[in-house]
Order: sequence, then C-alpha cells, then structure tokens
Amino acid sequence: MKKALAALILLVLTVASVSAQETVDVVYLTDGQVITGKIIETEKYPEQRIKIQTEDGTVYIVKMVDVEKIVEQTAEGSTVTVAVKAGDDQPMSRSYINVNLLGFLQWGPIVEYGFSVAEDLYLAPHLRLDGLGALNWILFPDDTWIYTPALGLTVLSFMDISPYNPNRLYYGGGFEIEGAGEIPFEQVILNIYGNLGYRWRTVGQKRFMNVGAHLGASYDFWWEELMIFAMAELSFGWRLGT
Repeated sequence: MKKALAALILLVLTVASVSAQETVDVVYLTDGQVITGKIIETEKYPEQRIKIQTEDGTVYIVKMVDVEKIVEQTAEGSTVTVAVKAGDDQPMSRSYINVNLLGFLQWGPIVEYGFSVAEDLYLAPHLRLDGLGALNWILFPDDTWIYTPALGLTVLSFMDISPYNPNRLYYGGGFEIEGAGEIPFEQVILNIYGNLGYRWRTVGQKRFMNVGAHLGASYDFWWEELMIFAMAELSFGWRLGT
C-alpha cells in the first residue's frame, strides 16, 4: 500500500514537472517583436518590467510599457492569455505638482509638490492659502484676522489597481501649521489629518486628477481648543520628469 502511494505521488510530481517545463511564455511587443521563453523575474520600481529567458539562455529585459500582451503556451499549442495591454502603463513619476482648486470653496486652495522616497511612497510638502477659503469668511464673517499660509507635509502611499491600469488608489496622512490673528501668527494652529483618494492619469499625458478627502483634528494653541475638520479634494496636477 505504501509503495503504491509513493508511486502515485511520484507520478503526480513527474507529470506536474513535465507540464511546467512544457509551458512557455510568449511576450508580444508593441513594435511587432515576439519573445518566447520563461519569465524569470518581474520588477515594479523604478519602472515596471520583466526578465524573460529564452531557450538558448539569453535573458531579455522588457519594459511593460512596450508589451502588447503576454501568453502562456503549452507544447500542444494551446494558449492562455495572462496579460493584455489595456491602457497607459506608465510607472509613477519621480515627482509631481498639483493644486486642490476645491479648496477655494472650503478652507483654502492647496499647492502640493510630491517626490518619491521609495516604491509607491511619496513625501508631499504643501502650501495652503487659508485666507482664500470661502468657509473662513462664511463661518467667521466678523473676524478681522490676518490669515497666513499654512505649511504642511503629507506622506502618501499609492496602490496599483492592476499592472495595466495607470490609475492609482492613494492613502496617507500628515500635519500642517497655520497662523491667524490680528497680527501674523498671533494664533498658531496645528492640524493633523489622514487622507484617502483616487488618482486618474491621462493616457499618454503628464496630467492627472485626484478625487479624495481629508479628515483630521485641529488644535488651537491660543484658545486651547480641539476641533474636528474635513476637506474634500478635487485637484489637478502634472507629473514632473519620468
């Protein structure tokens, strides 16, 4: 009985091994070239690409932006498509700049500059023009404060939706310092927040659009008050560099 079981296991492993060996990857490039072999490595940072080894041992490094589709093919000739180019497979750029125009209707527009510090991880210092936000004047119409720009820093992480979708989900958090009062920075306020959103990237262009929201807590050191705040995001930006 044990010998029969061992023989069965050996047979299954042999069949699986042969099947794996008989399957090859066929990479179709956008310029019409076709590379047949085995994909031995995939990379996502600083750009998405694959390494494919052909039967004679040659290794090709192929950028995913140059791939039309990838097909698994068996010795019998049957194929399974494992990836199809569905749009602009641009990697995230090293840096970007964007402006949250919806801030004019809230707590002030935001100008943000982001730069990559790791794969899909960005630091984004920003400037918020507090005095240009409509909510300040609607909620506090009698104030004679001088609003000084708020300075802040956000940490953002971007998530792939799929290898071939250029859009990204993002989440993160940060802080900012703002001042107000009869004289600049008479009243200092600390804001700590988290944010979540979705970035649409224009195919073949450097433009993008963010739709998201900020939720956080604000502490006024002058009045020693803590309040909760929220801010919607509708921003437009540009990728800088590659």
